[in-house]
Amino acid sequence: MQNGLLVYTEKYNIFNIGDYIQSLAAKQFFHKIDVLIDRENLDKYTGEKVKIILNGWFMHSPENWPPSQFINPLFVSFHINSAVEKVLTNEVNIAYLKKHSPIGCRDNNTVTILREKNVEAYFSGCLTLTLAGKYKKNKQSDIIYFVDPYFDYYDDAYHSLCYIKLLLTHYNLINKITLSLYSVINIKTLKKGAAFYKSYKDLFSDEVIRDAVYISHIYSNTYIIGHTAKFKLADSLLKKYASAKFVVTSRIHCALPCLAIGTPVLYVENVNQKKSSFCRLSGLTELLHVIKYNKEKLSCELIKKNKITQSFVFNNKLTHTLFVEKLVKTCEIFSSNT
Repeated sequence: MQNGLLVYTEKYNIFNIGDYIQSLAAKQFFHKIDVLIDRENLDKYTGEKVKIILNGWFMHSPENWPPSQFINPLFVSFHINSAVEKVLTNEVNIAYLKKHSPIGCRDNNTVTILREKNVEAYFSGCLTLTLAGKYKKNKQSDIIYFVDPYFDYYDDAYHSLCYIKLLLTHYNLINKITLSLYSVINIKTLKKGAAFYKSYKDLFSDEVIRDAVYISHIYSNTYIIGHTAKFKLADSLLKKYASAKFVVTSRIHCALPCLAIGTPVLYVENVNQKKSSFCRLSGLTELLHVIKYNKEKLSCELIKKNKITQSFVFNNKLTHTLFVEKLVKTCEIFSSNT
């Protein structure tokens, strides 16, 4: 039987490198990969029977579910998004999931959905929590990474005035933030840089904000072409995170790999996010130190009085280790079966 690995095509000309980080987590359990299979077209696969770990977010094209009869799946770290829940839990699809149960779920919301349909399901956590098997914490640098730090930008008169005031008093700092976040300087991006600074300045010192390295998990298919290049990019990002002093991010596929590797990480959670986003997080945010973002205001249980400075030191929670052993064992047994 061949070994398969998920890859991804998007409807637009951008992609989320977090998907490829999830696939790297699956790849480490196979001695070789014979075939790459598009998550959105699992039903179209034909050929030699293939075993594949179906972890991650499902899916943009629910009409293309369930997978082909030629696919032998392992369901761990599986997430059914609320946006497509109705389709993925219809009679045919529930029968398919029952056939391949128990279903290891990435979040508690998916566990609840499946159990209500009488599918045997359990909370597995995310497969990226096993990445310490391949990526080790490197010698610590002084680099602090902000990876897609969440903030709101309002294009109205009141907020524009607030942003312009900040630009007048902190132009050099905001100009540097803007270059890091957007690479293009114009009035709109400068106001967005000011919007970020407005939200983060009360929790982080100016030195941290000024000297941080800013990274996005969203890339253009125009510049990063092909799955090989995307896997290479995902690998390079994980190595960067492994050497960081600490990371601040609103991306769970940055936060959870950092947790696995041992890099201190602060996860920024928008408390007002949509259900389709919030439903992904139940059971995962409890593993992390969380910064709550609520209408331009940040709060963090680790910080009682002073701001986070460059000398700030903290340790991650260790709750995730309760799930890692079972995840690894489940995947190793599956990958070794012929």
